[in-house]
Amino acid sequence: MSRTGRKTEPGKGEEKMAVPKRKTSKMKIRSRKAANRYEGVQATFCQNCGAAVTPHRACLKCGTYKGQSVVEAAE
Repeated sequence: MSRTGRKTEPGKGEEKMAVPKRKTSKMKIRSRKAANRYEGVQATFCQNCGAAVTPHRACLKCGTYKGQSVVEAAE
């Protein structure tokens, strides 16, 4: 009997395990691990009113983007 408790045929030895066909590249490993590090979009703050704003978007409260009035504010 083998360590797993299964019977093996005489002369066959231990049972074979699955073996990867080729080496996993560094890029493949790193891109797989990067998915676990992702924390979502970080909120920035409006320079005019201080409200939380998504990056590269006009402020929803005051309607400014990079210090210039772009959109009329929704009140």
